[in-house]
Formats: sequence, C-alpha cells, structure tokens
Amino acid sequence: MKKVYLTSGPRGSGKSTFVEKVASLRPGITVISRDAILIELFNSTSLSPYGGDHYYAMKILSERVSDFLSGNNGDELILDLWNGFPRERQAIIRMLKERGADRVVCWQFVLPVDLCVRWFFMKPDSEGYCEPGIRRDYDLYYKTASGIENDGFDGIHHIDPCQPEIPLAIFQ
Repeated sequence: MKKVYLTSGPRGSGKSTFVEKVASLRPGITVISRDAILIELFNSTSLSPYGGDHYYAMKILSERVSDFLSGNNGDELILDLWNGFPRERQAIIRMLKERGADRVVCWQFVLPVDLCVRWFFMKPDSEGYCEPGIRRDYDLYYKTASGIENDGFDGIHHIDPCQPEIPLAIFQ
C-alpha cells in the first residue's frame, strides 16, 4: 500500500524541519520537497511568481512523485510543500490518487502566528520579506484551509511542531 503524507501549513510553520526529523527516525521513508527542488534548480526558494520557475519546479516534483509511486522504492512518501489553496490541494490529491497512491494523509501544521513569524525569519531565504507580509500569509493560509477536511484527504493529523516527540498516530 502506497501512503503519501502531504504537509500543509503557512510559511515558517516548521514543515521541513519536522519532515527532516521524521526522515531521520524512519530511514525507509522517501521525502520529496518542493523547497529542495527549488534550491537544486534555482539556488533559492524566493523566486518571482511571474517567471514560471515555480511551475517548472512543480513539473519536476510531479515527475519524482510519479517515479516513486510507480517504482519499488518504498511504501511511504512525504510530500513537503505548502498547499494553502483548496483547488491546489484537491489537484495534488487527485494527481497522487491517479498515479497510484492508496492513501493520502494531510499533516496540517498548527502553531501561533508569532512563533511562525519568528521561525520564518530564521530561514536563510527570508531576506526581502517583511513581518506584515508573513502575518498576511499566515492569515491567508488558515482562511483558505478552513475547509481542509472536505478536500478529499483519507485522514488529517494536526501537527504541533513544538512537541518534542513525533506521535505515531500520524502514520495511520
């Protein structure tokens, strides 16, 4: 059974840090990260939304997901990417199911805005951003994610990235 765990949360919410921790504790799990692909291709995650680079990165991500789902390289995949808009989440779920995922589980990151802002500005690519913009992103994420339970996930787990232990229930 191929399971995909899809991260969802605002920028700076600790998704990638949490995923790295999970991957270190579960060596058999595969991780595909949108940010890692952006850095690999463009040496940055801060790209112009008008240049098409994000679309190219998503094409590469999609190809890597297809390779994982069609191959014999494990049963669990963490897809680490921001997906705040319902249509985007629904399209990703549809794509995963069409390509062979048996179960798609959302890991939704929930934390206070002040912590999220602080963590965001600790990231190397945070230069050029301003605090009010990150707070707007935070508010926009939670506004657009208010109906996440209706998007078609097979399960949703709320992640508190401040917890020291990873709850085993998130792998069900």
